[in-house]
Amino acid sequence: MNATGVVAFGSVADLDDVTLAQLFAVNAIAPIVMLRESSPHITDGGFFVNLSGVVATQPVAGMA
Repeated sequence: MNATGVVAFGSVADLDDVTLAQLFAVNAIAPIVMLRESSPHITDGGFFVNLSGVVATQPVAGMA
């Protein structure tokens, strides 16, 4: 199971490159890498569960 996520506060227009890279690395790249690296170990019909945070489904003003 994967349930990792980070959020930034403020306007998207004000995000610096470091924060944007961190958001993308944790929220987009990390789950894909986790699936890639662990899939060879799921050989007997197992499955993956990826969970998103509330920000993904219920955006809040001021959260980038």
